[in-house]
Amino acid sequence: TVVTNLCVLQDYYNVDVSHIKTQYFYQLSKFISEIIEHPVPLTAPVIGQNAFAESFGIHVEGVLKDQKTYFIIPPALVGQKQSIVLGQTTGPEAVAEFLAENGYGFLEVDYTREQLQELTLEIQSYCIENKRISETETKLLVEHYFQKEPLQSKIVLDDFEIKATTNNFKVKISLIMDNGQRKQGEGEDSELISAIVNTLKNILGFESMTCE
Repeated sequence: TVVTNLCVLQDYYNVDVSHIKTQYFYQLSKFISEIIEHPVPLTAPVIGQNAFAESFGIHVEGVLKDQKTYFIIPPALVGQKQSIVLGQTTGPEAVAEFLAENGYGFLEVDYTREQLQELTLEIQSYCIENKRISETETKLLVEHYFQKEPLQSKIVLDDFEIKATTNNFKVKISLIMDNGQRKQGEGEDSELISAIVNTLKNILGFESMTCE
């Protein structure tokens, strides 16, 4: 944070830090984190995944109008991106931004303000019940709302992680079930495919499962 602050205030401190490639800070922190097997806290300043995330309605509105309102350090300076996190305090502006970024259209062109308000309330209700909402869950909820049809009976991959050790593979998988519930599980084996199958068996409760 010292270096990034100097970058922002270098004229004030009369210090030249242009030789420091701050745009690689985020990727470097992730690389080191994987090597030492110690995750970076999500809210860690500058390098945390949520360091430049906003969810509170009035904050989101301010950030969308002018990034400097809440972020003194530009996210791009350290290789990060500004992100809008949907949650219990999400406002219509954040939902509209999500819809635009993910190809669902624009306010007053593809949907009305009344529809936006209804969808915002649905997202807030979902977050109150489930504590959080992933991007995949949000997309399913949006599609369900606009189609006005029951969610299709399908399982969606929410997150997937593989760690290779000397002797085996460790797999973590998160699935969104057809009822919207998130299920997570872990598995391991000396072969990658078997590790994935074992993980799915643990999540879905299958006693026997083969992969062809």
